[in-house]
Amino acid sequence: MISKRGKPLVKTVPITDETRNSMFGYMKGSVTIHGDIVAPSGEVWSAESGDEDHFYAGLRPREND
Repeated sequence: MISKRGKPLVKTVPITDETRNSMFGYMKGSVTIHGDIVAPSGEVWSAESGDEDHFYAGLRPREND
């Protein structure tokens, strides 16, 4: 304990090992793939069908000044 005029200012404590584990690979083995994840699903997306075009009708790209 380090004090000044009888009042404690700083408490000294031993250094603990603070090495952190890497974030890479910490979920290894926690995912299971069922089926082919690369093949097309056969589902029609809104971007292809145009079903949601009315959501974006009022949006225009900004013009460069």
